[in-house]
Amino acid sequence: MEVVQLVEACRQGLPEAWNTLVSMFHPQALGWVTQFCRDRDLAEDIVQESWLTAARHVSELRNPQAFPRWIFQIVKT
Repeated sequence: MEVVQLVEACRQGLPEAWNTLVSMFHPQALGWVTQFCRDRDLAEDIVQESWLTAARHVSELRNPQAFPRWIFQIVKT
C-alpha cells in the first residue's frame, strides 16, 4: 500500500494501516533523533511521543502525500 492509501486508511480508523506507517518511518526517525541526542533511550521517548502526536492529528493532515515530511517535522519539534 502507498503512503497516501495508508494515511486514508488511518483516517478511517484501521490500526493495521497506522502500524504499517510506523514500521515504515520509525527506524529512520529513531536514527535521526539518536544522531542528535546521542542517547538511545531519550531518542526512543522522543520518537514515541512524536507518533502519539501524529496519531492524534493525522486527520488534520491536508495532503496525505506529505506524510513523510509531516512526521519528521513533528519529530523535529
